[in-house]
Amino acid sequence: MSDPKGNVLYYNHAFRRFLGLPAAGPLPRILSMNTHAPWSREKMQREARPTALAQGSWEGETALLHPTRGEVPMSQLVLAHRAPQGGLDAWFTIARDISRRKTAENALLEAETLFRSAIGAMQEGFLVQDADGKVLMANKCAAEIMGMSHGEMVGQAVMRKQWSAVHENGTPFERDDHPSRRALRTGLPQSAVVLGLDKPGHARLWLSVSAAPLFHAGETIPYAAVSTFRDITAQKADADALRIAQERLRTVVGNAPMILFSLDAEGIFTTSEGRGLELLGLAPGQVVGQSLFEFIGDNAVIETYVRRALAGEAVSYVSEVAGHIWENQCLPLLGAESLEGIIGISFDVTDRHLAEEALRQGEERLRHLYEVTSDADLSFEQKINRLMRMGCAQFGLEKGLLAKIDSTRFEIIQNYNPDGVDYTGETCDPQNTFCYEAVQSGEPLGIENIGGSAWASHPAYDLWKPEAYLGTQVCVGDQPFGTLCFTGEQPRPAPFTTCDKDLLRLMAQWVGGELLRREAEQQMRDYNVVLEFQKQEVERANQELEQANAQLATLAATDSLTGLCNRRALGERLGVEFVRARRYGSPLSLLMLDVDQFKQYNDAFGHLAGDRILRTVGHMLHDQARITDLPARYGGEEFAVILPETDASGALVAAERIRRALESHAWPLRAVTVSIGVCTMDASAADAEALIAAADSALYRSKAAGRNCVTHAASLPTATAAERLPQAA
Repeated sequence: MSDPKGNVLYYNHAFRRFLGLPAAGPLPRILSMNTHAPWSREKMQREARPTALAQGSWEGETALLHPTRGEVPMSQLVLAHRAPQGGLDAWFTIARDISRRKTAENALLEAETLFRSAIGAMQEGFLVQDADGKVLMANKCAAEIMGMSHGEMVGQAVMRKQWSAVHENGTPFERDDHPSRRALRTGLPQSAVVLGLDKPGHARLWLSVSAAPLFHAGETIPYAAVSTFRDITAQKADADALRIAQERLRTVVGNAPMILFSLDAEGIFTTSEGRGLELLGLAPGQVVGQSLFEFIGDNAVIETYVRRALAGEAVSYVSEVAGHIWENQCLPLLGAESLEGIIGISFDVTDRHLAEEALRQGEERLRHLYEVTSDADLSFEQKINRLMRMGCAQFGLEKGLLAKIDSTRFEIIQNYNPDGVDYTGETCDPQNTFCYEAVQSGEPLGIENIGGSAWASHPAYDLWKPEAYLGTQVCVGDQPFGTLCFTGEQPRPAPFTTCDKDLLRLMAQWVGGELLRREAEQQMRDYNVVLEFQKQEVERANQELEQANAQLATLAATDSLTGLCNRRALGERLGVEFVRARRYGSPLSLLMLDVDQFKQYNDAFGHLAGDRILRTVGHMLHDQARITDLPARYGGEEFAVILPETDASGALVAAERIRRALESHAWPLRAVTVSIGVCTMDASAADAEALIAAADSALYRSKAAGRNCVTHAASLPTATAAERLPQAA
């Protein structure tokens, strides 16, 4: 309390403590204004006291001076007390220290300032929404991202009715699923929710939104939600592009014959992907954690280049692993201070490598073919021989031959084999050859394993015993001539390639062209207009002579009574079979048959009846024989049967079958039987005549044993065997 002049008349203990005065004792004379800070003193004089005089009181903030603390903010109430006469009697002042509150208010203000500065400086949108979804606060970035002004946002719902939102998978966001709505509804924070915002006339805006609920103290239901969000449209586009690129890369790596791998600085696999791993018997990721150097073993090529890559060099190289050819590229992965490892990619180029090798071999074959066919110093026969040698080497087969084929005859024109045996002139039924099948197909015929395929049932396999065959048709002009073929005694381990067949086709085309050229040259040499008529006459006469000779040859080789081959044809065929059996080591047997007591039959029933017996025996021998056997009339009542590819036991079975068939036949006048001698070729046989002699000896032994029986020459006494098989000189 102070008088009207401001002299302090009374102050309580609290004011004493504030001024630093003793709790008891006389009061020093103090002017109240002197306890105020300068600005506060001026405020008291200009505002507080005039107002109190006019209105009776004034209340506001001032500042008093503390002995040690300096200015101390105060909340001060000033009362003007008037005397009964109406004049000012005294000033009453109540002051309260508000320094702590002011400190807190200043701190709060500073914090709010900092908060607003931070919110305004954020590169993310910031929103506070009430329970109804209306925006209470928004920063500048939020308005920019949403394409709105600050005024358009505050006090309004963020989502407009014409807007829509979608999830990453394209499905729509329901209203209560929006992150801020979900935070308000569940009371749980929502983190980094990806939301696509569609606004009419604008491209889709992708946002990453986080929201957290706000609670009043002691309450469990949020009163508002704070949300932060950022525009991730560009990142989303980049991520989608990266995802698509990764999917494409994964598709390529997963479907192409390649391997994508990475190694750390020590050469340990950290990645292994790609379908090419299947070629190594591996699954994706199977070798991760293993050392490449342990995996490749002693493959020096791979080790050398990979170590160069681990030293920081980009390398490319070709290697062979698990029977496949690989093209490899390795790039170093450089970290901030050192090499972290390498990344590599390997492509399976085996097919390309094989194609390139096949092309190189094809070019080499064509060059060799050209050298042979264009050599003017070689005759036609020499060129054919060279071609056959070349073909044997290229195709991995042992024998080659050029054959002429028509509808009834297969004839070897020229042949090559490592034994040097000449088969020129040999003939057979064309249907008993694989060459016939090649001609019928019109394309090169390749059989790699005859015995292991359906071709094993073909007569040619039984007759010639080839295990591999490659042949094609030879045409002279537009007329079929025959075949050029190659055979092997062992199955071929690999299939014949297109290049093999193309080379054979080129060879056959050259042979056909050369035959046509030679034929044309011969025609040109022989052609003469003056002698044309004579030439035609000679040709006609020659044809007639050839036909007559053919008829004579047939007649000369056929027994007129039985229709079987005669003794001459028997001898020729037996000679051929003897040579073939000796060459290939195949078995060969001969049967000699004699009609028992044929002379008595003739004497009893006449020569015509005897002829009928001989014809019947001939027909039955023909019926009992196999297609490869040759029954013949040897002379008189004697017959013979050549049994190719038949050993001793097989020959005895065949002979017994014939004997029983004749014995059981329904003969019209009396029973007719035969005695049979059998001989099987062995190493001691000098020639075909030795076989006939041995079979004949066995025949006479059957007659001596009582007739109607079979005897093999091998069962005869040694002396007799020695007599019947003349030794080779």
